[in-house]
Amino acid sequence: MDQSQQAAPDTIDLKQLLSVLNAYKKGDFTARMPVDLAGVSGKIADTLDQIIDMAEQTTVEYARVAKAVGRQGRIDQRIDVVGARGGWAQQNISSNSIINDLVSPMSEMIHVIGAVSEGDLSQI
Repeated sequence: MDQSQQAAPDTIDLKQLLSVLNAYKKGDFTARMPVDLAGVSGKIADTLDQIIDMAEQTTVEYARVAKAVGRQGRIDQRIDVVGARGGWAQQNISSNSIINDLVSPMSEMIHVIGAVSEGDLSQI
């Protein structure tokens, strides 16, 4: 059998698994398990890679919204991580709630200032 005909390995290299887990623990979302594992080992590797992908997507989305809301003043922007469920989704909901709580008074203040600038003192 040549190399192209060899069956996919079905055991995880524990040192490699530990290396990927340690990188993930340190916030390095570039580490991945090999994609050529078969059986349960392949499912474990794929699942870990999917978890790391979700963490990476969440980080990118948080950075996008931080820039949009905090630096660009786009107060309508909210966190939306595609595929987030369970605790991942709750994390996004909680973060969006914080944004809403911070933005709401500012939006009301902008409304009042606009009304007053047009002579409507009933907003005070």
